[in-house]
Amino acid sequence: MTAAFVLGEVLCGQTDIIPAVSGRIAALILPVFLLLTIVWMYWRKARGGSFLMMAVMLLFGFFCMRSAMRKEPLEVRLEKAESVCGAEAEGVVDSVSEKEDRVRYTVRDAVIRIPASDGGTETFRAEKIYVTRLEEREEYGIEPGEPARFHGKLSLFEEATNPGQFDFKRYYRGLGIRYRLQADSAERLEGENESSPAEMAAYRIKKRAERAIDAVCLPEDRGFFRAVLLGDRGFLSEEDAKLFREGGISHILAVSGLHVSLIGMTVYTILRKTGAGYGPAGAAAGVLLLIYGIIAGFGASVFRAVFMTILGMGANFIGRTYDRMSAMALALLLLLIPSPYLLYSAGVQLSFAAILAICVLENRDRRRKRREMLEEKNRNRDREGRRNGGKTICANGFGRIFGKGGGTDGRKASCTADALPCADRIRGAFRMNAAIQLFTLPVILQNFFTYPAIGLLLNLVVIPLMSFAAASGFFGAGLCALGITSFAGAVIAPGHYIYHFYRFLCAIAEKAFFLQFTPGSPSNLAVCGYYALIFAAFYEDEIRIKLNLRKKWGFGLGIAIALGILFIRRPLSGLEATFLDVRQGECLVLRYGDHTWISDCGSTQDKNVGENRLVPFLKSRGVTHVDTAFVSHSDADHVNGISYLLKEKTGISVGKLVLPTVAISSDRYDSLKETAKKAKVPVEYMDAGVTSAIGKTDPWGGRMRCIHPLAGEKPDAEEPNEHCLAFEVSCGKLKMILTADLPETHEKEIVGQIMEHKSERDTGSGKASDNTSDKASGNTSDNASDNASGKASGNTSDNATGKASGNTSDNTSGKASGKTVTILKAGHHGSATSTSEALLKAVKPDLVVISCGRHNRYGHPAPETMERIRRSGTKILDTEFDGAITIRSDGESVRTETFRQRRSRAADCRSGSETGNRP
Repeated sequence: MTAAFVLGEVLCGQTDIIPAVSGRIAALILPVFLLLTIVWMYWRKARGGSFLMMAVMLLFGFFCMRSAMRKEPLEVRLEKAESVCGAEAEGVVDSVSEKEDRVRYTVRDAVIRIPASDGGTETFRAEKIYVTRLEEREEYGIEPGEPARFHGKLSLFEEATNPGQFDFKRYYRGLGIRYRLQADSAERLEGENESSPAEMAAYRIKKRAERAIDAVCLPEDRGFFRAVLLGDRGFLSEEDAKLFREGGISHILAVSGLHVSLIGMTVYTILRKTGAGYGPAGAAAGVLLLIYGIIAGFGASVFRAVFMTILGMGANFIGRTYDRMSAMALALLLLLIPSPYLLYSAGVQLSFAAILAICVLENRDRRRKRREMLEEKNRNRDREGRRNGGKTICANGFGRIFGKGGGTDGRKASCTADALPCADRIRGAFRMNAAIQLFTLPVILQNFFTYPAIGLLLNLVVIPLMSFAAASGFFGAGLCALGITSFAGAVIAPGHYIYHFYRFLCAIAEKAFFLQFTPGSPSNLAVCGYYALIFAAFYEDEIRIKLNLRKKWGFGLGIAIALGILFIRRPLSGLEATFLDVRQGECLVLRYGDHTWISDCGSTQDKNVGENRLVPFLKSRGVTHVDTAFVSHSDADHVNGISYLLKEKTGISVGKLVLPTVAISSDRYDSLKETAKKAKVPVEYMDAGVTSAIGKTDPWGGRMRCIHPLAGEKPDAEEPNEHCLAFEVSCGKLKMILTADLPETHEKEIVGQIMEHKSERDTGSGKASDNTSDKASGNTSDNASDNASGKASGNTSDNATGKASGNTSDNTSGKASGKTVTILKAGHHGSATSTSEALLKAVKPDLVVISCGRHNRYGHPAPETMERIRRSGTKILDTEFDGAITIRSDGESVRTETFRQRRSRAADCRSGSETGNRP
């Protein structure tokens, strides 16, 4: 039933987000799913009521998701403006958390007032809003349950517009929050605290526990113990968070079933052993778990663990069998009914995938044990009627014949029996860990794109020790809170040493970079195939019996094929060019086969564009090496992402950096050159005429030719736009002109280069060979290499682009039937001083791509530029409304895809008036 509910949500979500594509997908998947479900239920001899229940749940899930996706009036209003200043929000504080000097509030039942155009105010209501405020810890005194009023800037959460980018809007929608307020003032209102006694007690306990942890722990340990005991990662250093994540053990920093079992089951067991009945013991442990859940924030994983534990104790009380799988399904159902968007949360997916692995493995072991018991019973029945020379065959199944005393062999058997439980425990821990890793692997790859294989080994050590670390933290902080400080430090000491042992293991794992696999984000089809094979492998015996198969097809073979589906990727066939949405800036990623090039990456609206957009995109495509990074000029909106890639340890290496020739003498590039030198990346310089081959092994070939700046020119270094690198990229029947930020006065040089090159092609003279080197006109810095540019290693798949967060759209599909498809990247983000009529007439583009940011202060793209493009009859796509724009060509056909569905303007052409009226 839960599966039907989830499918209903997915189908509804896809249908609303991308109707052009998902309508066809839903029409294909739904009948297949229903057919397979009917076959399965017939196989299991299900009754008619089960079919009816499945249909009801499918429809229920569909309407739940549709209701959750409906936009509120205030949300529609805020989509037309980046933010609204002078907003006021009033409501009941639901939770309070802190991070250094920043306090974060969740406010429920909020009344929001924003200024109206007529000078008055407009009033809206919201279920929850997220408020952040910079203030000293001693100053804030608003507690959960108290009414409060906040003033500040109201906005929506950022939505993912690129493959691999984290979708804050979807994440907070799963928490029931649509709006955020950056408050500059806050005040407590008169009124009673609306918290329940349990919530008030939990808050008091949490504040006391925080003070106890701060008092008893060393400064470097506070963040760790706050995270693992209270679920508060606000004080965990970024270095530790990254270290644990790359080591594959970041799950220990979240409150989960381990903590719930440690608290609830310990209390439950102690009460049972002291003579308490199932009811009193379960009630006491349940109340304690509810309070702890409130302290930890009652996230999805905490709710699942608390709910399933209480359900298990309740089953004991009423004398019924506890079924873990059914309890897990019910917990997921209860989570998704009020918040269907939790379906897309990585934390929810990991939590339920892990518990599903435990359920499947336990079910497999239970079936196998039952089968072995039946076989043993049959063997014993046969032995009863058979004698062998007065000696009996030992009933333990070893088949040895013993005398009456047993002698030395008996002693050995006893020793072996004593040793078996320990070996079984080690083997069981390894099997459980391996099963969890198998079931969570697709979730990790789809959300984080990298799999630390060494985590499989680390978890064998980390998970058992975590019980001791958490227990020492609980008891140490508890003693300190009770005023027994003399022993608290000694009690919490084991947790301190375990924490630093974890850091030591992760530091070793960080050096084992060869065990970090980055296959990229698998497609949904690959994930479905993977799980089908995994379930078939775990239920191999049952499938073999049902299908009357005599030979085992192999558990290991099924696992190996499933892993191959996720990790083995064939290189791209043809050229893929992706214009990333970096807001106000520019970034182009070119990929061919297993090679990658980057042309510019920077933004003035997203200062962390490298971390937030570029690196996630590359990893989602399985790229671990960039052959060449081209920087057209020194402006920040073209450079800061490249600087991040060179400076930080991202797991992505760069082969070389290419700059315009003016960078040899201009101090504008000194910082970038120094960063490249520290990263041991060679720097080369380029001007017009330099060509590098793309796909030279294919019959149609391809190349990237520099068409600006002209060789021998000495442009003014103080005007970086005038010496921009510009390129002509050709691949079969695809041709792209990349103009960077060149002004109109220098576009005539591009026109001359294009016309001259076209004349050479027409006459057959001056044909550029495929092995032309892209070395810059003779000048290279320190470690400049003499190789041809542009080769990157890394496994990438040729799946449809725009596949992060599920928003993908195939807007145009054009075949180059005997005609070259020309794509022009509009100059200077569509400013009025670029993309002149002369350039448009010379290039005659079929598509113009504009890279600009929404609500940018420059007014890009300019209305007059849009009018010029409109008059040329050219189709327009821009990153502001379309998100990442991907163009693919196999040499014969050209296909264009956008990450987002067009929402504000027609897909074929935008007029100048439309641009002028943009919000």
